[in-house]
Amino acid sequence: MKWKSFMDTVNEYPSNKFRGRGIVTSTRKSVYFRFLATLRLLRWLNCTLPVEIFQFPNELNENQLSDLQNINQVSVHILNNRESVQDRSTNRYAIKLRALIESSFEHILWLDADNIPVCDPEYLFDLPHYTRSAAIFWPDFWTSSQNNPIWKILNLTCRAEDYEQEAGQLLINKKLSWKALHSSLHLNGDSDVMKVLLGDKDTFRLSWRVLNIPFYFIRKYLAIAGFYHRNFNSSESREFCGHTMVQHDPFGEILFLHANMIKYHPHLKYSPESKYPEVMHLSNPWRVLRRYANTAGYLKASIYRKYGYSCTTFPTDGPPLYEEDFHRLISPTVTMMYLRFLNEKTSNSDTSEYASVVE
Repeated sequence: MKWKSFMDTVNEYPSNKFRGRGIVTSTRKSVYFRFLATLRLLRWLNCTLPVEIFQFPNELNENQLSDLQNINQVSVHILNNRESVQDRSTNRYAIKLRALIESSFEHILWLDADNIPVCDPEYLFDLPHYTRSAAIFWPDFWTSSQNNPIWKILNLTCRAEDYEQEAGQLLINKKLSWKALHSSLHLNGDSDVMKVLLGDKDTFRLSWRVLNIPFYFIRKYLAIAGFYHRNFNSSESREFCGHTMVQHDPFGEILFLHANMIKYHPHLKYSPESKYPEVMHLSNPWRVLRRYANTAGYLKASIYRKYGYSCTTFPTDGPPLYEEDFHRLISPTVTMMYLRFLNEKTSNSDTSEYASVVE
C-alpha cells in the first residue's frame, strides 16, 4: 500500500525546531481584502497571537505583502523549496499542509483566509479538550458515507457519528501530530484518494484516526448565517440565502464565521440595516442564523444557485428549523468593525457594479 510505504519514510519530530503558539494561514488575490480585514479585526479583538502567512511565489503583489507585514506580529513566508513546488504542481491543497509543517509554531491555529473569529481565539490552546489530545477539529454539514472506498483504502470503520470534517479552522499540536500531518499531506497528493474525498478536509481526521492519534471533535453542530432575498421582478416569496458556516467552541459558543460562500457573489450589495445602529449604514451580509432544533442523526445542507449567486440552506424535511436574529448572538460591533476594515481597503479597489438585495 502506497500510504504505508510513505509513512515508513517520515522522520521523527525534530526536537527544538518548533516552539510557541500562533495562527497559520494563507491567502490569494481573490480573497485578499477580506483576509486583511480579518487580520485587523483580530488585533482589534486584542488577539496578540503571532501570525504566519504562507504563499507560493507571485501569489500576491509587493503592495499586498507590505500591507500584511505592516500589521503587528504578522510575517509572510514564501514556499519555494523543491518539495513545496512539486506539491503545488500535483496537489491544489498542498499549501495548507506545507504551511502547517513549515510553520515555526509547535501549537497552531489554522484559519482559512475567509474565516472570521468573533473573539480572541487564543483560549482554545488552554482548554483540556486540546491539552489532553493532539488536535481539535470541527464538523461539516454531512455524515460520511459507509460506501466511500476510503474506509477500505485506510482499513477504517465508518461509524454512525462520523460527520465529515470542515477544515476552515484547525487546532493542532504539531509535536503530537507530526506523522499525522505528513500522512494528510501524502493523502492530498494521492490521486486515487482525491477521487473519493472532497478536497483536503477529511484527510486530517482520517490520518489522525488511522494512526490512533487522539483529537477532540466539536459536537455542537454548525449553523448557517445569511440573509433573505427576493427578485425585484418576481412575485416569489423570500428565500433564505446562507453564505457563512457558523462554528462553535467546545462549550457551544459561536467562535468562527467561515464565510466560504460570500466569494461566489462578490458584487452583491446587501440592503441597509435598520435595526442596529452600529451597522445601519453598512452593506451587512449577516442578518439571520438558521439551525436545526435537533441535529442528532441529521445534519445536511443543500446548495442552490439563484439570481446569479450561490446560497446554502438547511432542507425543511428534517428536524424543526430555528431562525434567530444574527446580531442577538453576535455583537453588531464586531460586524461593524469587520465591515469598516473591509471597506477601508476595498472602497477604491472594487469598482464593479453591484447587484442589490431586498430583505
